[in-house]
Amino acid sequence: MDATHASARRAVDFLTTEIGTPTAEALPYANQFAVVTELFRQIPKPTSAQYAAIRGWFWRTALTGYYDGWNSKKMAADLTAIARFHDGARQIEVQYQPLSTRLWTADQYRRDSAKTKALALMLAAAGPLDLRTGARIDSGRALAMTNDMQFHHFFPKAWLMRQKLPFEEANLLANIVMLTAISNQAVSDYPPADYLKGEIDFCGEAEMRRRLESLLVSPQAFDAAMEGDYKAFVAARAETLLAWANDLAGGQHAVEEADASDPEVILRGETVEVVDTSTDD
Repeated sequence: MDATHASARRAVDFLTTEIGTPTAEALPYANQFAVVTELFRQIPKPTSAQYAAIRGWFWRTALTGYYDGWNSKKMAADLTAIARFHDGARQIEVQYQPLSTRLWTADQYRRDSAKTKALALMLAAAGPLDLRTGARIDSGRALAMTNDMQFHHFFPKAWLMRQKLPFEEANLLANIVMLTAISNQAVSDYPPADYLKGEIDFCGEAEMRRRLESLLVSPQAFDAAMEGDYKAFVAARAETLLAWANDLAGGQHAVEEADASDPEVILRGETVEVVDTSTDD
């Protein structure tokens, strides 16, 4: 019991500092905690290479839904993989589906779903900047999942549905970005070309592109958004998400925490409080 308690504490530290998971609710699969705990029971002090391998394992299993329907066969496979890793294997080798753009173009945004939580962690790991202010988003608050005010459909659902697009297409994971509640409220249900132009007039296009890159919105996706081409936006965004997912699955990216002195939101020179208000999302 003492060993399990100690390894569980190491697992919490790893998930918090290396992955950026602030609460148990933000973890895509509760079963991942059991496996990480066993990893740190068998390997209390991983090397830097082992840490990278564990990070890669986490992202691959989280993003591909490996722990959907975890059963005794998978438990045995996980234990075998951990034992081999303990004995010198370079990776934690389990059978998971390959990463593909379908991870974000075939599933819906639902706040409590494992795939939504995995995407949220991905977005946070990219160090997102607020769309309107350029300030670093407090991803710990955003991931706490007490509300979904920190996430927004880049093409607002209401606007897409006014264009006769089905709800299921408007609500794709590839259409989700992380914003502060203040920016979320300002975006409301305006099309991207409208709300982006308003901000570009203030901060300039180069700065807006920089902020969007931190939200995993590529130049190609930006151009599609400005043209109102939702399908092209989803296709371009999914490619960017896949590239970032592959980087994370490589295990080399540990989460970088924002400076504690950074303001969460600075609205054109004035500090403002993030509040929960009704928006499109």
